[in-house]
Parts: sequence; structure tokens; C-alpha cells
Amino acid sequence: MLTVIYLAVVAYLCFWRFSPSPSVPNFIFGIPTDKVLHCLMFTPAVPLVFLSLPGKWKRGFWMELPILLLTAVFSATVAGLVELFQGLTSYRSCDLYDYYADIAGISFASIVTLSVLAFRAFRSRRSRNGR
Repeated sequence: MLTVIYLAVVAYLCFWRFSPSPSVPNFIFGIPTDKVLHCLMFTPAVPLVFLSLPGKWKRGFWMELPILLLTAVFSATVAGLVELFQGLTSYRSCDLYDYYADIAGISFASIVTLSVLAFRAFRSRRSRNGR
């Protein structure tokens, strides 16, 4: 359910017509605010989609790894489609750099999720061996 809510929020943020706000800074740490927001918006995609999959697909690290990779590819595809559909609207644009920011968030989340999976597999193997 949380994944569905997340996707609805992303759709709202990507396709709603917002009026410009003069109180929003143009840059955050020297990076355009729009790009930072794109990165942050797509960061939860991978862990949310991965965790929403049924447990039968997740049986050990080597079974989870390709599913995680497919989840990242799925998230990147959704990000690309969002950019393409934004280009079809009269009030948004299709920006390749927005897509790069989306991919940065997806990549970061994938690495963190992979690290958690690897750590969990290491602990599980270690506890089975009696250490």
C-alpha cells in the first residue's frame, strides 16, 4: 500500500501544475534545487518496490540480487517515462539532466539496499555456522 501511495505522490509532483515560488532557493550546495528534488523523489523507489514484492521471490542473497537489479531497471524505466510524458505537457519539459538526477537517486538507493541485503546474508550465514 505504501508503494501505491508513493507512486501517487510522485505522479502528483511530476505532473501537477505548480506556480513558481520565490521563496525556494535556486541552488542547494551548488546543485540546482530541481535536480536535488528529482534525486530525492526517486530515492525511495527501489527499496519500496523491492520490499513490496512477495517473500517467495526473496530466498537468499543470490535470489534477491537479480530481483533488486530488475527493480532498479523498473524504477529507471518509470523515471524515463515520467520525463517523456512531462515533455508531452504544455507546462513541463523533458529534461535529460532531470533523468540523470532520478538515476542518481535510484543508484544510491540500490547500493544502500544491496548493502543491507549483503549484511543480512552475512549475519544469517554467520549465525547458521554457530559464530
